[in-house]
Amino acid sequence: MRYIPICLTVLSLAGCATVKHYESPSQAFRFEGDSKTTTITGRVDHKYGWKYEFQLHVFFDGQKVLEGPLDEHANGDVIGQEWKGKKVSASCSTRKVSSSWNETRCMVFHGNERTVTLTF
Repeated sequence: MRYIPICLTVLSLAGCATVKHYESPSQAFRFEGDSKTTTITGRVDHKYGWKYEFQLHVFFDGQKVLEGPLDEHANGDVIGQEWKGKKVSASCSTRKVSSSWNETRCMVFHGNERTVTLTF
C-alpha cells in the first residue's frame, strides 16, 4: 500500500520527459567563393512537460554549427558558432496551419547572407 504513492510519482515524472524530434529536409547551398555545395539540415527537439521547450539544431555538412533554445511557441533568434569565418544564426517563426498542426520556419544566416529556410 505504501508503494502506490511512489509508483504514481514515478509515472507522473516519466510523462514529463517526452521529447519529439522534427527533422527538416536537407537543402544544398553554395557559399560565395566555394566550388562545392554545402548541405544544410536542421532539427527541432520539442520537449513536453510542465511547459513546452523547443531546442533548435542546425548542421552544415553534418557538423553542428548552431544549437539554442526557442521560446514556448517555437519562435526566436539563435546565434551559433563561426563557420568559415562568419557567425551562423537563425530566425524562427511559427504559424498555425490547421487546428492540429503548426509549422515552424527558420531562416538560416551565415554572416549577413541568408542561406536557406528550414521548415519543420
